Amino acid sequence: MKKLNLAMKKCMLFIAIVLVVCEVSGKSDNRKYKTEQGKWRHEKTLVIPAVQEATYGDSYLVLNPELRIFSSKKLKTELHVLSDYLINELGKKVIISKHPSEADIVLSCDHYKKESENYGLVINEKGIHLNASSSAGIYYGIQTLRQLIHGRDTIPQIVINDAPTYPIRSLMLDEARHFKGKKVVKQLLENMARLKMNTFHWHLTDDQGWRIEIKKYPKLTEIGGVRDSTEISHFHSNVFDGKSHGGFYTQADIREIVAYAQQRHIQIIPEIEIPGHASAAIAAYPWLGTQVEPIRVPCNFGVHYNVYNVADPKVFEFFNDVIDEIIDLFPGKIIHIGGDEVRYDYWKASADIEQMMKEKSIKSFPELQVWTTNRMAQLLKRKGRRMMGWNEITGDQINDYQRETVSRPDFQLEKESIVQFWKGDKELMKKIASEGYDIINSANDYTYMDYSYASIPLQKAYGFNPIPAGFPQEYHKQVKGISCQVWGEFMPTVEKMNQMVYPRIAAYAEVGWTRPENKNWETFKQALCEIQKEWHKAGILYYEDAENLNPEWEQAINDFKAARLARPSTNQYNWQEMERAMFIQLDPATIQRGEYDNGTTPMKDICFPLLDVYQWTKAAKSWGAKEIIFMLAHSGGFCMWPSKTTDYHIGNTPYKGGNGDVVKEFAEACRKDGLYAGFYCWAPHPQEEQEDTNTVGYSRIDKVKTRQQSNKILQTRLEEITERLGSDLIREVWIDQPRKASIGKVLEELTPFAVFAAVGCHDPYPTIRWPGNEKGMVSDPCWSVTTWERMSKKASSQFEADANQTQVADNPDGDYWAPHEADVPLHDHFWHMRPEALKKRRSVEQLMECYINSVGRNSFLIVNCAPQADGSVHPDDMKRYEEFGCEIEQRFGHPITTVEKMTDEVFIVTLPQPQRIQYTDLWEEYRYGHRIREYRIEGWDTVLNKWCLLSEGTAVGRRKIDEIKKSPIIDKIRVKIIKNIGAPMIRKFMIH
Repeated sequence: MKKLNLAMKKCMLFIAIVLVVCEVSGKSDNRKYKTEQGKWRHEKTLVIPAVQEATYGDSYLVLNPELRIFSSKKLKTELHVLSDYLINELGKKVIISKHPSEADIVLSCDHYKKESENYGLVINEKGIHLNASSSAGIYYGIQTLRQLIHGRDTIPQIVINDAPTYPIRSLMLDEARHFKGKKVVKQLLENMARLKMNTFHWHLTDDQGWRIEIKKYPKLTEIGGVRDSTEISHFHSNVFDGKSHGGFYTQADIREIVAYAQQRHIQIIPEIEIPGHASAAIAAYPWLGTQVEPIRVPCNFGVHYNVYNVADPKVFEFFNDVIDEIIDLFPGKIIHIGGDEVRYDYWKASADIEQMMKEKSIKSFPELQVWTTNRMAQLLKRKGRRMMGWNEITGDQINDYQRETVSRPDFQLEKESIVQFWKGDKELMKKIASEGYDIINSANDYTYMDYSYASIPLQKAYGFNPIPAGFPQEYHKQVKGISCQVWGEFMPTVEKMNQMVYPRIAAYAEVGWTRPENKNWETFKQALCEIQKEWHKAGILYYEDAENLNPEWEQAINDFKAARLARPSTNQYNWQEMERAMFIQLDPATIQRGEYDNGTTPMKDICFPLLDVYQWTKAAKSWGAKEIIFMLAHSGGFCMWPSKTTDYHIGNTPYKGGNGDVVKEFAEACRKDGLYAGFYCWAPHPQEEQEDTNTVGYSRIDKVKTRQQSNKILQTRLEEITERLGSDLIREVWIDQPRKASIGKVLEELTPFAVFAAVGCHDPYPTIRWPGNEKGMVSDPCWSVTTWERMSKKASSQFEADANQTQVADNPDGDYWAPHEADVPLHDHFWHMRPEALKKRRSVEQLMECYINSVGRNSFLIVNCAPQADGSVHPDDMKRYEEFGCEIEQRFGHPITTVEKMTDEVFIVTLPQPQRIQYTDLWEEYRYGHRIREYRIEGWDTVLNKWCLLSEGTAVGRRKIDEIKKSPIIDKIRVKIIKNIGAPMIRKFMIH
């Protein structure tokens, strides 16, 4: 105990001395710090949000492979967060220490203050000490530490004293318009927490949907949670998608999400709209409205006329009942009642409302709204909660359809109410503050993330100050924070939402945490690069060009003519951007010199003595592959990891003395060399179904009799594989011959960032397709779209079922995005290595033909690598992969010229000089669908002085390479988009 007190006193003394130094040195850009030598050091605290105060030492701390952590007892959650990071992302071994003097990292929480979010972080030659007055402060200090480490083993020695500028740093998610689901909300909460945002404002009800289960009123979700169709493109477009949309959170879901948020020190503020934006509730229970007659849940967006009938006592009973269930679910002290954009037309037409207003001497409809709002504020106060609402709750009229005023001075909003200021000028905000209200600044022209990047570019978001210039000093304390809003009307997909949220969320996080004098735009951009790597790793499709805005490009993105086109998911897009992968095929069949494992090789002879997984990663990187797909279990059933499902696995062989696990080794090599992983796994067939298949070869475990047993084996294998690889590393899953297997939910949970391939599978349906050959090529045109009807079709034969999921089913106007993946063995017709395969090694020219006719035709390319029986890759194969990579780089790595982001149907590109060309290379921004349906590329013949045809085609997609076999000497090229759906979006056009 004496050692503990002594260590703590020394640490706190050191922090105190450093803080004095910080104070004396002044408040300059917090990412430039003076050292003892008086020199400036840059870019060492690339942390978002930027810290308030920091001072550097003169050296670095090196993190050992084994780290001891001491933690105060009240910090169990935070200890788990830090340990999980060190183990799973840095590969460290963590030991929990009983004494701080023995620890490399100390987490201490003294003088506990629940509301405090401050923390102090000291990194010196003795280790890391993180101290705070609350678990929240420790949690935020860990987030800073994560960013300081950035995946490295060295950290600059530094002392940080940090605290938030505002107590509320909020993000609002509107799910009433488009339901997203638990997985999406949790991912958003995780990224908020990493950026030290502490409030999640959850907009759960509106005209277009009611998204939370209320047990006393089940029709709110049964009827109010579903609409027939959805308006697309823009407000008042009167164009609809024709698809039903619904979804809601059960109370069990809500409790799960609330607990998830609490672990990350995020309070959730639920929003239940009162008295306007009430159509969904009134559709469920018509008696709630002033008109009484039944209505449907609206399909169009904008401000609707339906309002609650606040003259009816039963309506307030409804409010009370709903609030009781809300309070039971959300432990936070604040509940949001909306209160915005109330149209008074239906109140004006109601005799009940007119009579009540006379009885209560309410002179105007704004007064009626304030009266209603105050009843809610009083109701919430009695239940131990505080009310929050948009700034119309004050009675101020800020919309063009609201022009009445509050005339009675006694009709004032309850003083304990929190006003979320979203619309109006500085003077209106000053008026609200002068009346004593706390304010959350959510100014729409700075914080609404449904606005395009042209309207709110990243730098504008970053430059927002919740306290406007010239705002009176005496009211500063009443501005309690910032909220950024994700309004969901025109964010139907997770991909669209993520593009609008990321990277602006990082800017708003820094606005809420860091004092303006400690912010710096240039260093923020540098720090953002590291954060974006994490987003990419998590499969988040963020907006990449937030700084380099192109108004025409922004306009093309939102072209309503293309709104109905099928589009890729984030997983599909990130996968296709990798372009190429290597496949590893090694199992006992290699030893048997066959294509299928016949089970005849004794376990003592399965050894692979020269197997080196780093040779695989070297081979893959040499030709530009970004992923390796490893065949972990083929038809023979041999598992390349110790599996509980069978004794036929690598752990029962002489490989590494019986302690081998090739899958773990493979994962470590991929992580170290910066490659993603995929895996191939054969699905065992139960005996009751084998007569219905034409599969060659069955594994030893295929003795199972029923589909239920087979599914259990496959699920267990998938769990074992993903535990070894890590879900963040896996980008592709191949399940061969699954037929009637039901593994959709399992795969979604185990491999959340992966695409899925399986011929003939219907649970889940594949998200990528095989073109129907093993030549490494697809036919032209190659569309990434088919139809749900065809993918889900119950075929009369297996051949027909397979065809449903190959290139035969392409349909550019279809509704199911499923791009193609071409595959080819390095040795013609040989997937496993055997001596005769060496004579069939493909030439560089043959491999280039595959590349151009797969990647260059909007497909992904897999090239197989077949190690030898000893586990090594043949030296000549290694050489061929390297030659292949060099040839790709030589032909396509140095374009003659490039243009980007073109939306014109005709444009001309001038060459640096007259010359012959070999290839045109057209890239479509396919994340917004197959818009280009026909194109023509012409060159200006400098001899004949006229335009001549170079190439033409239909499908473009990610990339379309056309070889120009007889090019004239040209000095410019004209690209014509002959046919398109909506504005064409040409990501780039290159000439080689």
